[in-house]
Amino acid sequence: MDNLIIMNNENNKKDIAIEDIEDIENIDSLINLSDDCIEKTLIRIRSINALRDELIKLNLNPEGLIYFNNEVYPLLYTLTNLSTTSLNLSTSANFLSTAVYLKPKDSKIKDTLKLIYEMTEQCEDIYDSLKYKIDTLICISKKSK
Repeated sequence: MDNLIIMNNENNKKDIAIEDIEDIENIDSLINLSDDCIEKTLIRIRSINALRDELIKLNLNPEGLIYFNNEVYPLLYTLTNLSTTSLNLSTSANFLSTAVYLKPKDSKIKDTLKLIYEMTEQCEDIYDSLKYKIDTLICISKKSK
């Protein structure tokens, strides 16, 4: 005797004999079961689509992130540190130059000013390189959209 095994709402197996399928009650239970299965599948598909939409909203671009972390961020970090150090040195040199108790010949203010100019030149070089890297990053970002 051929049997048809189906799952009911409680996920329990239910055996229905093929001959009994013509029975109206069994057909109704099969219809209800298939409707429940379709409804559950529809809910899962909606959940998957909602997750996909949320991921798209994140606008993830791994290529741009890797490029930023490896190429742009180190230059930004170096530029920030150099400019901060240069600013601190220039402030110190300014205070030292106006100090009454220092003799101009004994001080190293000129060496400090020379160092500040060298650091400023390095900052300009890093800035030029950074402009190129940021332009490349913008191109990567536009390409991913």
